[in-house]
Amino acid sequence: MKNLDRSQQIRVLMFLMFGLAIALALLYPILPDVIPMQFSFSGAVNRTAPKWLALLSAFGINALVNVSNIVRSKDRLLDSQMYLSFGLAVFSIFMLSLSMFI
Repeated sequence: MKNLDRSQQIRVLMFLMFGLAIALALLYPILPDVIPMQFSFSGAVNRTAPKWLALLSAFGINALVNVSNIVRSKDRLLDSQMYLSFGLAVFSIFMLSLSMFI
């Protein structure tokens, strides 16, 4: 990531967002209709959401982080910003996949 200029880093983030959108579209048919969104300390589900809202919020949070990283950086993004964007996308896919088993 260190050898990429700002425009290349932005392309990587846009590719990441496109990949996340495809992954969420592929997950949509196999997810349960209601997805747990919040858990108590005892492990009980406090809040649930329809799967379309859960997927939309996962994508929206990722998009918000990516846009804020791009806006905040002047000449190039920090490696920590790139890893945060990638990690958040992977975390979103993992947590939504986990909801199939809860």
